[in-house]
Amino acid sequence: MTQTAVRRSFVSFRPARGPRPAAAKLLGLCLGALCLGIGVGMLLLAPGQAQARPLPRAAAQTAPVAEVTPEPIAPVLAPLQLDLGAVISGTTVIYTIYATNIADHPLWDVTLQLPLPEGAMLLSAQASSRFVVDFDEEVVSFYVPDLAPKVKSGPQRVQIVVPGGEDSFATTHVEASWKYLDSIMRQSSAFLASAETSAASMVPGMSRQVVADMMGEVPLGHVDLTGVMIQQEGSLYRLDLQLAGPLGPPGETAEYAVYIDSDCNAATGRSREALGAEHRLEYRHDRGRADLSTWTVAPDNRGQWLLAGSIGVNSPAGSQTISLWIPSVLLDNSSQFCWLAESEQRTPDDVPKLPKDRLPNGLVDPSFTRFGNWEEVRAAQSNPFVVSAPPQDPTVGAATLAQQTLQAAIPAAQTPITGKLAIPFSNAQGGYDIYLFSMPDGLLLQQIPNAQQPAVRSDGAHLLAVRASGAADATSLFEYDLGDEIELLSRASEAGAYPSYSLQGSQLVYESWQSPPAEPAGLVQTADELAGVTLALCDAGVSAQAGGSTCANSSSLQTLLSLDALAAIHGTHPLWAANGQVIYRSCPAWNGLERCGIYSTQIATGSAGKPSFPTLLTYQPWAFPNDTKDGYVALTGRQGEDWEVYALSLDGSWLVNVSRNAAAQDGLAAISPDAHWIAFVSNRDGKWAVWAASLPGGSAQKLFDLPSSGAWASDEQEWVRQRIAWGQ
Repeated sequence: MTQTAVRRSFVSFRPARGPRPAAAKLLGLCLGALCLGIGVGMLLLAPGQAQARPLPRAAAQTAPVAEVTPEPIAPVLAPLQLDLGAVISGTTVIYTIYATNIADHPLWDVTLQLPLPEGAMLLSAQASSRFVVDFDEEVVSFYVPDLAPKVKSGPQRVQIVVPGGEDSFATTHVEASWKYLDSIMRQSSAFLASAETSAASMVPGMSRQVVADMMGEVPLGHVDLTGVMIQQEGSLYRLDLQLAGPLGPPGETAEYAVYIDSDCNAATGRSREALGAEHRLEYRHDRGRADLSTWTVAPDNRGQWLLAGSIGVNSPAGSQTISLWIPSVLLDNSSQFCWLAESEQRTPDDVPKLPKDRLPNGLVDPSFTRFGNWEEVRAAQSNPFVVSAPPQDPTVGAATLAQQTLQAAIPAAQTPITGKLAIPFSNAQGGYDIYLFSMPDGLLLQQIPNAQQPAVRSDGAHLLAVRASGAADATSLFEYDLGDEIELLSRASEAGAYPSYSLQGSQLVYESWQSPPAEPAGLVQTADELAGVTLALCDAGVSAQAGGSTCANSSSLQTLLSLDALAAIHGTHPLWAANGQVIYRSCPAWNGLERCGIYSTQIATGSAGKPSFPTLLTYQPWAFPNDTKDGYVALTGRQGEDWEVYALSLDGSWLVNVSRNAAAQDGLAAISPDAHWIAFVSNRDGKWAVWAASLPGGSAQKLFDLPSSGAWASDEQEWVRQRIAWGQ
């Protein structure tokens, strides 16, 4: 287990002080016997001061003594409270994250991070409202610029596949960081703080649920609940309460309770936080016994807990786990239920009461703890994407409603795969030729020599491509009429790459290289390597200007600009998105911090139009945008040494692994003209082939083999620098 860390750059604690007595105020300023005498004299002679007189003996004996009830001790909590839920079935794990700002002030730059367990493969990540999702090979992150006071955010969802095997565990936690303002010496200052949950460990091959929260929420470790694990073992449910500190010897007055809502309906059973509990599981360490009670309502509508029986418990002194075994028959054989756990240290009446600990906290949706929903986990293996939907029915969990929402949004029958797919292949001259295949059968339709990095116009009539122009490392862009099979005039200067059509096909955006790149375009990594690369704009259908140095354009300047001092945008792999923005890969350095990833920005050229500041869609240093249609962006990204195909939403709120095969190289994604399918190349059968999956994340199916196993040059990553295109 990991210890909660709540850190800030400056911490100041002062003990509480009451008003000082008048004599103390005066004597505090006096020195020596003379000053002391003057002080006492002033105290006795001060006007308006009541003189102290002793009570008569009888009165003193009969004077009532006021009873003082000790105030309960309030816990010291981090302003951002975290809850992590995990469910596993087979080798598929679904994580759910809630973050709640319990402070009276906003938190800024809130980031939640979930490190992937060793060897795990990401299936999908989905952010809640206003959050964006990032993935940098090993960590899934969720970011929001600000979180208002008393606001619960979530759920953030992550779905992964973990490697199976004997004695294997998938362990992770959630880390959070945020900024806030505080007043020190009457001046507002900004502080950076962080916190984390305890660890959640899952065992592949078992059906298990784990919920973990932060440590240090109560002062005593043995009543600080850090996690709850539930799994079914035959006719028994095993429930482990995980603690921050070791249990004391028997006789310690610590109590633990788990309230079980067998129908996940707050309107039935005993009201407890957001649950309607029908069963209460209670363990008292001073007795060493665990009992199960059932909520019963009498004819006069008065309810009470009735003892149903004792259950098995294992709680040795010194352990940080209390294990309980519950016969399913005592829970009415419920296959699914929601729950809430509590712990408390009992104290005498004359001692301040210690705070209770709850897991999860009362601000979390009760469906967060729904146990037994294994169908959803198994469905994630074939369709890992679930859209967010607020629960309307208290008996149905948010995840179930989300799945229903997604199914309602997808047509009952998938549209057929049609159109043409343009794929570059290496030729005998050391360059590339573009082949056009029919979809889905893979019949060869056309061949365009000395061409690569194709982009097809939305109507399927024209194609943009890149070709070597003779000089070393020099390239040019050209347009090709697929109907008449004729080449149109060149559209760009030397050292251009990755052209993309606008929605109407009247303009194109592309990489413009001021000088030949130090590394091949497409695998550049740093801001320095991108310094000579800008995104440029051309008007399609207009021949190159005299000398062929620039592209003809209706505006005075062809370089795309951003709000950052109207500076040129440095990036690669530009795509023209459905929302009118340009999607591209970049590594901007702001305040000395380099942040490589996929960005979007509104187009501005010269003084025309209104520029916008680039928006980070996903933080993936080794990810390249391949295509975009409707609300989707198709990416090729690397996780370790494994290349995968991802679908990303245009607003950055979700990310889905489409290819999902850690044993193969998958990439170069293209979206179908109707945006219902995504195609990509893969060598998962030992030979390069075209595969396709339904969007947003269906199972992949093989369409056809590529003509040669050596489809690309000898460089093992040469294929990543290419692009395929899908048109009508």
